[in-house]
Amino acid sequence: MLKEIAMKKILLITVVTSLIGVTGCSNKTIAEDKAKKIALNDAEVSEANITFTIQGKDQNGYHYLFEDDNYTYEYEIDIHDGTIENKEILVKEFSPLNDYDKIISSDEAKTISLNYFNFTESDISNLNIELDNDSSNIYYNISFTKDKHHYSINIEAVNGIPTNAKTTKSS
Repeated sequence: MLKEIAMKKILLITVVTSLIGVTGCSNKTIAEDKAKKIALNDAEVSEANITFTIQGKDQNGYHYLFEDDNYTYEYEIDIHDGTIENKEILVKEFSPLNDYDKIISSDEAKTISLNYFNFTESDISNLNIELDNDSSNIYYNISFTKDKHHYSINIEAVNGIPTNAKTTKSS
């Protein structure tokens, strides 16, 4: 009889322990409003001053596309921990270039890009700087890596304005 009671206690303890373990293994996710706040804070904009074009969610994260008067922002936020997995910031309209003789140096463009992402040159690797142009603009295309993320940004060569900033998680 004592053996039977002891076995029932062991069985009960095993069941309770298993239930606690299963409950503790649940996949925690962040709330959508928290993910949205992460994207807006990173973009340094308030919800009152932007228009959302896309707001979505899948098993990996939250996806946002929003814009203000000057920029279009695209964010992917990890659903489990709120990490910004990818972001892209595109300028809506480039300023016209009238004077190609007065462009900033590649070192100045590099400094602007590092300041934009709050890094120092010693923080990054695989730095690449290219002077490029399209039909109305000349800009530096700058890219580098840091902590398993790839960063790219264009710096307008005439006025030093950062545009098309993008961060992606490296494979």
